[in-house]
Amino acid sequence: MAVSLLIWAAVLLLALVAVRRQQASLGLPLAYLTGLMLIHVPGGLVHWLNPDLFSTSAAVAVGLRLSAIAACSFLAGLVLFQQGDRLSRSWGSLPAWRRRQSRPVPPFWRYCLVCGLGFAFLLVPWLAIPSLGAVISTGSAIWILGCLLAFRHYSQQQRGQLPGWILAALVYPLLSLLHGGFLSYGTAALINSLAVLLVTTRSLARVLLAYALALLLGLSVFTAYFQSRDLLREAVWGGAPLPQRIAVMTSIGRDLHLFDPRKEQDARATDERLNQNYFLGMAELQLRNGARTPLAGRSFWEALAALIPRLLWSDKPVAAGSGTLVSEATGLTLSDSTSFGVGNVMEAYLNFGVIGILLFFAGFGYVLAWLDCTAFLAERAGHFPLLLSTFLPALALIQPNGSFVELSSGAAAAWLAARFWSWLWRQWQPRQLA
Repeated sequence: MAVSLLIWAAVLLLALVAVRRQQASLGLPLAYLTGLMLIHVPGGLVHWLNPDLFSTSAAVAVGLRLSAIAACSFLAGLVLFQQGDRLSRSWGSLPAWRRRQSRPVPPFWRYCLVCGLGFAFLLVPWLAIPSLGAVISTGSAIWILGCLLAFRHYSQQQRGQLPGWILAALVYPLLSLLHGGFLSYGTAALINSLAVLLVTTRSLARVLLAYALALLLGLSVFTAYFQSRDLLREAVWGGAPLPQRIAVMTSIGRDLHLFDPRKEQDARATDERLNQNYFLGMAELQLRNGARTPLAGRSFWEALAALIPRLLWSDKPVAAGSGTLVSEATGLTLSDSTSFGVGNVMEAYLNFGVIGILLFFAGFGYVLAWLDCTAFLAERAGHFPLLLSTFLPALALIQPNGSFVELSSGAAAAWLAARFWSWLWRQWQPRQLA
C-alpha cells in the first residue's frame, strides 16, 4: 500500500504544478482529483498504518492500487490536453474571443450566488419531477460559480472581501446539513468552489501547506460528524424543530478533535465511509475468480440512454444512482438504508478491467481539462453564455463516487440549465449594470 500512497501523493503534486503552470484553469481538475483521493487514500492510509485492526486489508490494497492507476491516467489526460492547447496557441489558430480580456463583473457573481441558492432551497418540491428535477438540481450549482469567481479575483486584488464570500460559500453546506443530514454534498460543493485558490495563490509552498491543513481539518470534521450523524439524521428526518437540529450540530463541534489515523475510532470511521478501495478490491476478486462476468461496455450504453429525458421515454430502464451494482459486483450483502456509490474507478474496471480504467480516465481527464480551460477563457473574455454552458456540465461530471449514468445525465441537465441561466442573465444584466 505504501507504493500506491506514494503514487497518489506524486500525482496530486504533479497535477497541482501542471495546472498552476498553465494558469488557464478554474481548478476543476484539481477538485475532481481531490474528491477521488478522499474516497480512496484515507481508507488505504488507515489500513496501512493499522495492519492488525482490519481483516480486509488485502482487498483494500488491490483497490488502492487500481485507484492509483486511475489517478495516473487522469493526470496523463490532463497533461495531454495542456500540450495540445499549447500547440494550438503557438500556431495562432485561436478564435478571436479567446484573445479578449474583460474586467471582472461582480454583478454576475452575485447573480450566480443568489439564483443558485434560491433554486437550491426554494424549488425543492419540484425535484421529484422527472427531467425537470435533474435540471433544477444541477442548475442550482451555479452558486458555486459565483463564489469561485469571487475567490479567483479577490485573492488577486481585494483580499479583504474574501471572508464575506467564504461565509456565502458556507451557506449551502450548513443548510444541507441542517435540512438533509448529509455532510458529503456540502463538502463536495466547498471543494469545487475553493479549488480555484490552488491556482491563483502565488506561493506553491503556501498552497501545499493550506491543502494539507484543509485535508486534516476536513477529516477531523468528518470523524466528529460520523459519531453524531445518526442523532442528526434522526432529528432531521424526524421533522425535529430547528433549535433541536442546531443543538445536535453543536454536539458535533464538541466532539471535534484532530484526526488521528492510528486512533481506532477515527480509523474505523474512515474505513466505513471513506474507503471505496474495499468494494473495488472485492469486485476485482469476483471478476478474477469468474464469479462475475465483465459488463463489457454496458455502462457506457446506459450512460448514452440516460441522455434521453424521461419525459420522452417514461419507461426508460436506466435510472440515476448505482442501484444494486455494488452488491452484485462485490458479492456482498449491503444495507438497504445506506447509499453505496459504485464509483468511477470501479465502474470503469467492471467494464473492461485495467484497460477500461486507463482509457476512461485518460479521456475523462482530457475532457474535464478542456471544459475547465474553456470556462476560464470564457469568463476572462466576458463570454458568460459559454462560461455557463461549460462550467455547469463540468461541475456535474465531478462525481468520483457516482455512476456513468449520473455523469452523463447530470451533464446534459446542467447544459439545459446553463441555457436558462444565460437567458435570465440577459434579462437581469441591463438592470444591474445600468
